Amino acid sequence: GYSKIRQGCDSYIPNRWFKFRAVIDPEDVLIPIKSPQLGDDEDVLTTSVVLDPDTGAFYSAFLSEKREDDDYSLLPAEGFIQYKEDINEYRVSNIEKLTQQSLPGQYMSLNAENCKVYAEGRTGFGLNPGQLDLTTVGNIHHDMQNDKVKLDVMILLNFFFDDKLIDDMGKTMAENALGDPVDFERETYQRGLRELIGTDEADKLISTITLTGTFRKFPSELEKNFFLTDVQLEWNPETDSYQSTGPIGIGNIGKRQVNVKVKGKVEVVVGRIPEINIYLEADKETWWYFKYSRNIMQAYSSIDEFNTTIGDLKADKRKLKVEKGQSPYSFMLSSKRRMEDFIKKF
Repeated sequence: GYSKIRQGCDSYIPNRWFKFRAVIDPEDVLIPIKSPQLGDDEDVLTTSVVLDPDTGAFYSAFLSEKREDDDYSLLPAEGFIQYKEDINEYRVSNIEKLTQQSLPGQYMSLNAENCKVYAEGRTGFGLNPGQLDLTTVGNIHHDMQNDKVKLDVMILLNFFFDDKLIDDMGKTMAENALGDPVDFERETYQRGLRELIGTDEADKLISTITLTGTFRKFPSELEKNFFLTDVQLEWNPETDSYQSTGPIGIGNIGKRQVNVKVKGKVEVVVGRIPEINIYLEADKETWWYFKYSRNIMQAYSSIDEFNTTIGDLKADKRKLKVEKGQSPYSFMLSSKRRMEDFIKKF
């Protein structure tokens, strides 16, 4: 038959009937939510925080239609819907995560009274990263009454670059980085690690790194150019971008473990021309800047050798060999002025 949730947020989320077929236990009501989830008019309903790429506007859908078919679902959830009467909250996820929320999986909740949405799992930014290998896990808070969106995420970023420069950067950052250690007991860190490498392996690594401050056996899944463990982002509608607030946690750069929170800035621009900017400081005199747009990675540093090495590389050494039909990619030297212009945006 059909079901419909009761909530006081229908000015933000239309209240819709949705189809289901299941045996329902009246003592523990769990109604299946699948993809595609159909409404009573055979229209497709969505449960996700959603981004309109044309306007840059965020909104949440909870068993409701997206405003436009091509709007981007940042963190879609499915499985079963459960109602927690004591806090007036609906939750959608798989059975295991509904039972124990620290387990991996896509999850979304709607508080039917204060109209706050919380979602966690693997998320996206609403952009096509092209030749950039981008993985993001974490959570999204959406206060619909204030229209505020905050993300607390871990980011894995990999791209074609000079391996020695990445290794040198990791070594310098590990030796000189000023800041507090990464908080390995943080929920976002532990849940994110379970999403990335699985529950059993993550729990072993967490117990080790909590005691020693480093991974004894470095997981190959994290061996990327950048593993950023703590990135707090807020949506800025004026720039159509996610912009970081506070220090940036660095787990590793390449194979070099850092595990320190440093001064830095991260920005992800969505829209017609997607863009990713990253600025990281080891100390006031030692920093690196990366800008990715249109399949070109620009990089610049306070370290002269870093800049000289990029500038001296022949063009064919800075180009990624791609299959026919794939987007071209190359890296090049940026400038101090571009870095300064980026910092001014904050």
